[in-house]
Amino acid sequence: MKKALFYGLFVTILATQMGCFSVPHLIWPKEDVLARQVTPEATQAILIASRESEFKEKIITTIVENYQGQNVNIKIIGLSDVIAENPADYRAVLLINTCMSWDMDRKVNSFLKKYPDRDNIIVLTTSGSGEWLPKKKKRWFDAISSASEMTDVDQVAKEITEKIDLLLK
Repeated sequence: MKKALFYGLFVTILATQMGCFSVPHLIWPKEDVLARQVTPEATQAILIASRESEFKEKIITTIVENYQGQNVNIKIIGLSDVIAENPADYRAVLLINTCMSWDMDRKVNSFLKKYPDRDNIIVLTTSGSGEWLPKKKKRWFDAISSASEMTDVDQVAKEITEKIDLLLK
């Protein structure tokens, strides 16, 4: 009886732990940002894919303002549509997502699995403490983490812009 109870408890805990890694993304889905394009006639292109939040939108706005007046096209889409994009069509790809249950958004994971060897992908993951970074698992993306603190927007946008600038050279 004790052995059966132990195994039952063990299976329940194991199933709960395994399910926690994807269930929050399904239960509390985040809305995508509004798709738009800035300077479509430019010769260099950046793709930004993100979910919606005040912090993420301010990061995007700050990055767009940084490239205002330059020969750079910025395409902004939701993470739901990112899998249809090819990172080879862009000089830089920025994926902005939220860490839930110690994992990235499943759309970001799918995109990184589809393009594991692209070196022009930057992933910004927001987390409660701002210290969580995704495991690279033999993938060639650049990772940044931040808490969603409005006071950090300029610093985070500057760090992302510096990484994008290196890719635009």
